[in-house]
Amino acid sequence: MLAILMLTPLVLGELVGRGLTWAPPAERVPQVRMLFSETTLGDWLPNQTGIVAARPEMPFQVHVNEAGFRNVDPIASDAIRVLVLGDSQTFGQYVSTHDTWTRIAQRRWNAEHPERVVQLLNGGMSGATIADYVDYLKEKGKRLSPDAVLIATYDNDVSDLRKVAVIKSVRSRLKGEKDRVRFSALRVFLGAHSGLYNWMRGVKDAMLAALGNAPVTAAVPPARFDRSEDAVAFRKLALEAVDSARATGAAVGMIYIGSHDHKDARPREISMAIAAERGVPSLDLHDLYERHRPEDLFLIDPLGGGPADYPSDSHLSRYGHRVTGFAVAEFLAAVIPAAPS
Repeated sequence: MLAILMLTPLVLGELVGRGLTWAPPAERVPQVRMLFSETTLGDWLPNQTGIVAARPEMPFQVHVNEAGFRNVDPIASDAIRVLVLGDSQTFGQYVSTHDTWTRIAQRRWNAEHPERVVQLLNGGMSGATIADYVDYLKEKGKRLSPDAVLIATYDNDVSDLRKVAVIKSVRSRLKGEKDRVRFSALRVFLGAHSGLYNWMRGVKDAMLAALGNAPVTAAVPPARFDRSEDAVAFRKLALEAVDSARATGAAVGMIYIGSHDHKDARPREISMAIAAERGVPSLDLHDLYERHRPEDLFLIDPLGGGPADYPSDSHLSRYGHRVTGFAVAEFLAAVIPAAPS
């Protein structure tokens, strides 16, 4: 009798939840969970396909392969392995996995060089900094054993180091969320089969969204991370990233991805200077981007109406990824190891 009394509310809750959250099967799109994996060669929880809705008005498709990289295909044993490290502009925020510049560069190169097939492993992470790239290379670089490593920098890479001083790097934070990974399979199962779970998750998401709209008092960075010293820290870490990539036995290339507003020139200047200093090939995309309209390259409002009228964003658009991918495909010739004679 006690068991029946305990189960009855759950059964009723499940029936109500199914009634409130029911949708045709075609509309039940899986949600990709961007969780850290310690065991895979890449950093993401492997074997996922679905959407990410970091902004509900801008959902995008994500596929994570068996190795934990944002790649459509599994790791190819017979391809030249090129690891790509970068932030959300490399990860491909708000575009499909098929449209990321890493995927486009790979397809472009392989179409033109069928005798030297490459695979660009997308190791981009939203919010990542140069500190995350160093951490990855030291932890997983030799295990992956890439033939080449591309380090992509962006306009906010210097200023973002101040966030690291306050809230840790992306990889450090994700490593601390092991419980989320431990129960991820259960969450996926409940998401596909339980109306009560989906209803409760919807309530939770609504509450978090409401809290997210409340004023937040920003943490004050330590005084040592003032504007003059964060550039010094970026330079030191960028040098360490290049040296750590070389320590894996890989060739190294540096790529600078520009922005539409050019708020901070320091990442570009430091990245290109380090490439010259360490004697590694570099690709500065600033001038190429200048030949295109910003509203074509980036997800910014072409009419200037603002967020109220258009879901504007500073990330690369699908067209921007294509322009970048074509340029990187040409750049690969200067980076990847020469074919054996």
